[in-house]
Amino acid sequence: LDLGLSTAIQSRDDSTADTLFPSIPCVDPNMAALLSVTLGGENFRVKIYPDDVLSSTPPKVDQLKVIKQIVKQVNATSGSEVLGYSALDAAAGRGALYAKNGESLRIADLPLSDPSFSPSYSAGIALQMGLASGLTSPSIPDNTLSGAGTIRIESPGRTLDVAISAGDTPLAIADKIRKAGGGWLDVTYFDPELPAVGSGARIGLASKDGSPLSIYDVEGDVVSTVLSLDNAVRGDADVTGWAPAAGDTLSLTVDGYTHTLDLNGIFDSNSSGTIDAEEVAAAINSRFQGQDIKAALVDDGGGQYLVLTSPRGYSIEAGGSARAALLGTATATASRAGSPSARYTQNVVVRTASNGQKTDFFGVLDNLVNSIKAEDREGLSNIMLGKVDAFMENLLKCRSSQGALMKRYENNQARFKQNDIYLTDLYSKISDIDLAETSTKFAMAQAIYQSSLAVIAKIVQPTLVDFLR
Repeated sequence: LDLGLSTAIQSRDDSTADTLFPSIPCVDPNMAALLSVTLGGENFRVKIYPDDVLSSTPPKVDQLKVIKQIVKQVNATSGSEVLGYSALDAAAGRGALYAKNGESLRIADLPLSDPSFSPSYSAGIALQMGLASGLTSPSIPDNTLSGAGTIRIESPGRTLDVAISAGDTPLAIADKIRKAGGGWLDVTYFDPELPAVGSGARIGLASKDGSPLSIYDVEGDVVSTVLSLDNAVRGDADVTGWAPAAGDTLSLTVDGYTHTLDLNGIFDSNSSGTIDAEEVAAAINSRFQGQDIKAALVDDGGGQYLVLTSPRGYSIEAGGSARAALLGTATATASRAGSPSARYTQNVVVRTASNGQKTDFFGVLDNLVNSIKAEDREGLSNIMLGKVDAFMENLLKCRSSQGALMKRYENNQARFKQNDIYLTDLYSKISDIDLAETSTKFAMAQAIYQSSLAVIAKIVQPTLVDFLR
């Protein structure tokens, strides 16, 4: 999982905290928990009944039984073995779910079927087990009141700002996100002890297309303090008027690699004579091409603050001599993955087979142009030129392969022409006739036939009786 090679969703270790069905007065205790399992482009609805998954000693949810139920119901509905599982640690209830056909796998809790509850409220089975895709908050007090603020949710190609009012509870915030997200986001809220106040609630957030999410505060501290759901390096140092000191560097570690930026060597795009925070953000975006790390500036209370996110869901760690001046006390992203991972900030499954994504050569050229404009020499030499060389090498391989195919085609074409001549000659020998010989034989046969008729006519002479008949 930490190497980024896992193609499975893994459940957490339940030895420290039990997975529970919600205890709600006046609600049928045998009501099923509903899950949505998306495999590739096909969606399956799974019902988890307490009697099927509760262990007797002690009475808690057996996570492996839940996993087996998910596999059983999905495979039964699809009519084939599309989903599999592995028991990683039976004593700790740890297991893994994976798609047998290499398709992307996504799991989310669905709302309770009781209409008297908020549409965001669910039984939270996947959320508690760490199977829920996307971001998962730790246990948070359900009665915490937020201050006013704005939160931003991003995924590749999408950005959503949600205004939060002073006095909003976690459930009210979850409902606002769900309403603003529409058909893009799955928002899950779980509170194990309704209507008790102060119990530990959880919030889950996932994109319905399975892409990683980034969430952070634009204004206020709703996401970081009330929800504990932020997964960005959101600086708390005002960078208005910032300029690098001599020798200042900013190092960013992501996906196992550390990239160091010489802040005095950044291109001065506005020709102001000094480097500012906006140009630092542009240099970061040029270096990473909006893939592993994305940088932005947000306005909060009259100040500007630097924010680092990962469109791929990677964990980020910042360092260097300019880190404190640019980011303040923020040094790294927090893990919001249901299953703890040092590599990702959320539950992410590596896509294989039909879900793979590739960048074409024209996209690489666009990135190359951006790097040249930003004068990102290190990015050009270490990243972009390598990508161009890789495409050129692949082009040569394709040309060689196509040349071999053309040679085979030409050889086959020549062989087919030769075969056509041979078969035509053979057919001619079998079906054609000698006209002179055949004419002679026909004349002889005709003479014999006429002679036969004449002989028969002489042998059988007609009489008057024949005519009278």
